[in-house]
Amino acid sequence: PDYYALNIRAWSEFLRTPIVQNAIKKYCVWVVGSGLTLQAEPKTLVLKDLGITVSDDEAKKFTTSIEGQFRLYVEMLESTYSNENNLQDEASEALKNAILSGDVLCINRFDGKHTTIETIDGRNVQSPMFEAFEQKAEKRGNKLIQGVEIDKKGSHYAYYVRQEDGSYEQVLAFGKETGIRQAWLMYGQKGKKSDVRGLSLLSSIMEFIAKLDRYTEATVGSAEHNANIAMTIEHNQFSDGSNPFINQLAQSYGKGKGTAPETKSYDACENGNTATKIAQDTESTVYNMPTGASLKTHTGGGDIKFGEFYTPSIELVYSTIGMPPEVASDKYEGSYSSSRAALKSWEHKLKVDRKKILERQFYRPFYSFWLDINVIQGNINITGYLMALAEGNSMALAAYKNSRFIGSLVPHIDPWKEVKAAREKLGEKFKDVPLD
Repeated sequence: PDYYALNIRAWSEFLRTPIVQNAIKKYCVWVVGSGLTLQAEPKTLVLKDLGITVSDDEAKKFTTSIEGQFRLYVEMLESTYSNENNLQDEASEALKNAILSGDVLCINRFDGKHTTIETIDGRNVQSPMFEAFEQKAEKRGNKLIQGVEIDKKGSHYAYYVRQEDGSYEQVLAFGKETGIRQAWLMYGQKGKKSDVRGLSLLSSIMEFIAKLDRYTEATVGSAEHNANIAMTIEHNQFSDGSNPFINQLAQSYGKGKGTAPETKSYDACENGNTATKIAQDTESTVYNMPTGASLKTHTGGGDIKFGEFYTPSIELVYSTIGMPPEVASDKYEGSYSSSRAALKSWEHKLKVDRKKILERQFYRPFYSFWLDINVIQGNINITGYLMALAEGNSMALAAYKNSRFIGSLVPHIDPWKEVKAAREKLGEKFKDVPLD
């Protein structure tokens, strides 16, 4: 797939189509919310098997220390490279860019004092136009694919970021001295297994969205055009075809003058006086229609089947993005069981996406880097961690860093029914046991 063309089209649909904007924004609000919260869970039994003894008190102490410091740090502007957002806000922006663009480049940085994360639009990750870069990659036994240098195993070696002046910056995936992962692509979704770049979540429905947008615009435009025609004059076989408004129109352009009532015929004068008297009495406009003419309210026909087509169409868009239509539109018009089924389905997808996209591709890489730096700096004291880091003991480090990132729960439609169901599951024997 043409990554860059899909990238541009996806952002175009996002910027001009309300349905897409609502779906993407609602998705990010649900998945990220105000940000995920670290739950540190070091595997002390694994550490014990590896010959590293950590007492329960020590584990509790450094777990509390890690959680307290990290939760505070991610709310600070110093947690991002630009210092314009905090890490939680950056997570939401990274997710939005990843699912629209297909991927976003994330870079862990350390300025000697703070660990920060930088996110770069995937469109700026491009293969350099100069052959020198490609030749150097070939000498290393690697190849360049859409701005990503990969080795023979398929591992990412470096990323090439196009700058505003047309130059390119090479960003290594792993630090030269430390070997620690410092840059990676955060994917919204992948296409084929062999694809290096991500695929926009809108890729399969872009053409459909464009047609739906044109159909909506045409329908609304037709309704607006018909609304501008307030009334029509209809003539029967006895009409002379004259326009009752022609004198008023001529006078408004200064082309004619009003005629005194006494200069008209008796019928015209009488009718004119009658119309004037009615207008004065009712404070309304009265028109004296010519013989055989009548004034009719215009009832221009719109597309009466617009709703029948539009509603299923937007539901298809929401479903493709992965949100139940009820959740995306905040309308639970079905039965309690169907609405609950939709929410439970969404709850499961929410947990999976938080784990696969946000936790594994954003929070965890940064948390791992942040923890290494803070232990080295002495801000966090963990027995045996520095030794495991120096020896490159990946198993021990994984046990120390084991954690979860949790987000807001999906609310219940009817909490009382949920509590009642939970109580009935306990049976008669435990009917009085508190549920909390």
